[in-house]
Amino acid sequence: MKASTQRCTQLPAGSAARKAGATTACIQMTGLSGSSNAVDSSRLDTAQADAATCSVTAGSYYHHRHDYCLNNGEVTYTEYNEENPGEILGTGVLTVSSSATLSAS
Repeated sequence: MKASTQRCTQLPAGSAARKAGATTACIQMTGLSGSSNAVDSSRLDTAQADAATCSVTAGSYYHHRHDYCLNNGEVTYTEYNEENPGEILGTGVLTVSSSATLSAS
């Protein structure tokens, strides 16, 4: 997945962020490239071995029927000002890595 579009939502009334003046929070996942189920069977053993160690290149991912690997995906969380919707009140950046291998049986 290449850089995604931002997804925004209104913050709940009464929340700590809303009391501090933020009305909207946006999340964007960026910097990822990867592959999906379109893998031929000759590469499946290699893909499963990679899933066990999640050894894909940083900033990339792949997923198959029985495994996935995400390495150093970046998620940005941004809160915007109630009085001036273009003004950023705060930003948090998370680096996400995750993997799983499921039994075929």
